[in-house]
Amino acid sequence: MIEELLKINEVCKILKISKRTLYHWIEQGKLPCIRLSQKTIRFRTSDIMDIIAKAYQTEEKIKQNPKAEKLANEIIAKILKQ
Repeated sequence: MIEELLKINEVCKILKISKRTLYHWIEQGKLPCIRLSQKTIRFRTSDIMDIIAKAYQTEEKIKQNPKAEKLANEIIAKILKQ
């Protein structure tokens, strides 16, 4: 299965941060990204889920609990639909 790649605006919306903060996190190595070109950046959904999990200190619970992972995916899907 191919993992969905998120755009800058989508990641900012999911994490509720500004573009400026997002770019700082990229520069500091806090958030991995995929550079498709000099101006085009994308993010793996799994990397964003890891950031969320770390923020709530539940990374291990999500990895060990399929229901928690499903819930995290549903939350991301709802945010992206708005």
